[in-house]
Amino acid sequence: MRYSLLIISFFQMWLVSAQESALVAKYNGTGVQLKWFSADFVYSQGVSVFRKEGAGDWKQLNSNPIRLKNGVFVHSGNEGISMVLEAVANKKKLEGLVYLNALVQCFQNNALSEHLGIYYMDETAAPNSSYTYKVVAGNDRQLGQEILVNTNAPRRVPTPINFGFKQKKKKIDFYWSSNTDDFFGVNLYAKINGGPEAPLSDLPIMAAGVQKDSVAQKQYELVLEENTTYEIYARSMGFFEDVSEQSETILVEIKDYTPPAAPQGLMQKGLIKKHSVKLEWRTYSDVSASGLKIYRSLYYDSAYSCLNSVPLSTKTVDFADEVPAPGDYYYYVAAVDAAGNENPSMKTVIHVEDMEGPEPLENVTALEDTGKV
Repeated sequence: MRYSLLIISFFQMWLVSAQESALVAKYNGTGVQLKWFSADFVYSQGVSVFRKEGAGDWKQLNSNPIRLKNGVFVHSGNEGISMVLEAVANKKKLEGLVYLNALVQCFQNNALSEHLGIYYMDETAAPNSSYTYKVVAGNDRQLGQEILVNTNAPRRVPTPINFGFKQKKKKIDFYWSSNTDDFFGVNLYAKINGGPEAPLSDLPIMAAGVQKDSVAQKQYELVLEENTTYEIYARSMGFFEDVSEQSETILVEIKDYTPPAAPQGLMQKGLIKKHSVKLEWRTYSDVSASGLKIYRSLYYDSAYSCLNSVPLSTKTVDFADEVPAPGDYYYYVAAVDAAGNENPSMKTVIHVEDMEGPEPLENVTALEDTGKV
């Protein structure tokens, strides 16, 4: 399965605009989770987490700076995580797609985020309360904006809404609403030809363009397999390993859009007798074709008409035609399949000469005269 993926998150847009960092938080029923990100990604001097309740004073929650942990982070061989750990170990500056990959891996793995020093769990947050949080780096730089969290009930990741698509043959553009900051992207899933659920995207889709009529909708382009029926739906991906319920299901049917191979070697066969023209071509072997059609025109690039209403057998290698008058005629032979796809051969031109004299005169009579007839 082939697909194209554009990853342009609102985090990326923050980092190239005036805002250089971001802070996200969520109450999960046990406590308040926080993650923070900036272009630095890893903070050698560590960071501190502060909280205040209502109009109260700020209180630092961590006694020691939160920073990259010592030791090896054990994981199951995830290539994306390995790339992040290698870049951090070599103190490389995370940029471009490498940085976006690091974001995705940390969104999906709280343990990795904790290992890198960009995660904190406030287990002292009481239920049915309201708190404001901020995160400050070792150089007194605040990371992201202050964020308000209510602990009335655990917040679930919202399900993608307005999920739909536009189809152009086997190229599909999917759309869904994204007017909330509670999730960073979606994963696409499908039941293919009635089978079990299968993922259509290898990584969460963080965004891929915005429709002109709605700033709340994102787009993802996918090229699906032919002769296949898909029941497709999406799930939102949160920042703390959380996943939403599935969206509404849309049915996408991909027909056969691939034409058979083009016939080869079209040329004149033998000599032209009066107005009789014969064509021949090489033996055709593409089993996906259901027949052959012969086309003729007086012009090279237009006005072709099909000479056989019923396609010829693919085993046919020649064709006889009767032209209406002398002149130049352009021909091509096209292979056609059961879905109606056609693929034409190279064109050939055949010159039909005027090989007959004028018609004899009729009703000729002679009159005698002096010295002449």
